[in-house]
This record gives sequence, structure tokens and C-alpha cells, in this order.
Amino acid sequence: MQPKQFRLQQDAYKKVRKKFLLIFLPLMVFAAGVGFSIAHFNGEEKGGDITYLIFALPIALLVIVPTMLKTLKRQKEQFQSYRLTIEDTLLVREQKDTPTIELSFLDVKEIIKVGNGSFVIQGLQKGDSIQVPAQIEEYELVESSLNSIMPVTTKLSKSLMQQYGWLMAFGMLALLIVVFVSRNTLFVTGGGVLLVAFLGWALYECRNSKSIDEKTRKGLWWLWVLMLAVIGRILAVWLGWI
Repeated sequence: MQPKQFRLQQDAYKKVRKKFLLIFLPLMVFAAGVGFSIAHFNGEEKGGDITYLIFALPIALLVIVPTMLKTLKRQKEQFQSYRLTIEDTLLVREQKDTPTIELSFLDVKEIIKVGNGSFVIQGLQKGDSIQVPAQIEEYELVESSLNSIMPVTTKLSKSLMQQYGWLMAFGMLALLIVVFVSRNTLFVTGGGVLLVAFLGWALYECRNSKSIDEKTRKGLWWLWVLMLAVIGRILAVWLGWI
């Protein structure tokens, strides 16, 4: 069989960008609100002047907007570089700044078609997973090719992470408020433990995912800083420093 290479539709990114912005923008606004809330309450407790918050908002926008534009540019380049090659006995997924994934037909554990039309080709190892977006060119041919490897299983819903990932992000930001604003030992400890557990899990998943680009993985150092800050806050409450 001649190798078949599939790319994504030319206008595919527009649809993905719209979904991304619908989640990213509210999340950024909420994150900024969390930061200002923590600064506001801590400033009031210390009797400090918090008028600087008036000047902090424009500065935050100067940081958020370029970051968002840069993220969109990188996301577009990565999305448009997607290639899926189906050879005689091998599946190959290539994408800019991410490790190439090669799966022998014999190593395919299952192929799932989810409700949005995308496919998940799962290998024997957890990290060996190929995501095939619904915006792939020659969709019917891709689906029939995958069915020739193994019958495709249909699942109407996405994974819990895909369905509720944005809710988890909002929940994490809410926990930040609890941890850094509250002085109640129980609230700070409970919220802090949940937050550290979530951040640790997110760090592990991102570091081991072959679908996340190298630049994003290298930029995850701030999660370590945040976890240390949370642990420090818990210790400070228990030792009576605050």
C-alpha cells in the first residue's frame, strides 16, 4: 500500500481559534481578577496603600495581550504543521516542536471516535497516543483507513479532562484565592493540598505528553514556583506567621 499523508483543512484553524478564545479570554480575565483580589485583601490587612491597583490593570493588559497574540501565533503554526501518515504497517504523526509519534498497527490498543468527530489512536503505552482532529482533510478516507487497522469505537463524549478542563482551571484559580486570602488553618490547608495535588498532576501530564510543544513544556517552571508558594503559605499559617 502506498503511504497516505493527510493534513488539516486550510480553514481549520479559524474554528479552533474561536473555541480557544472563548475559553482563554475569560480565563485570563478571571486570573487577573484573582491576582488583584489577593493583592487587595492582603494590602487591606496590612493597612497598606492599594491605589497602585489602578495602575496595575493597564500594565496587566500590556502583558496579557502580547502573550495571547504570541500564543495564538505559535498555536497556528503548530496546528498547520500537523501531518498524519498511514503506511503499510505504521502510523506516523508529525507536528512542529513536538516529538514524532510512530505507532505500529500491532501496537494499536484501540481507536476511538469522539462526539466532535476527532479520533484518538491509543497505543499500548499511555504516552503513545495520536490525536486526529476532526478538521483532517479527506475525513472519510481517514476513517475508512483507521477502520481497516481496527474497528473504530464511537464515544459520544470526550474525556473528563477535555470536557471539564476549563472548569478545573477556574477551580484552581478559586483555590488560589482561598489559600492566599484566608487565614483559617483548615481552609488554607485543605485548599493548599488540593491545589498542590492538582498542579503536580498537571505538571506530570504536560511533561509526559507528546502533543504539547517543547517550548510550552520548558515554560512550566512557574508551576514549581507556585507549588512552593502554596506550601510556604500553609506552613506560615500553621506556624502563626500570618
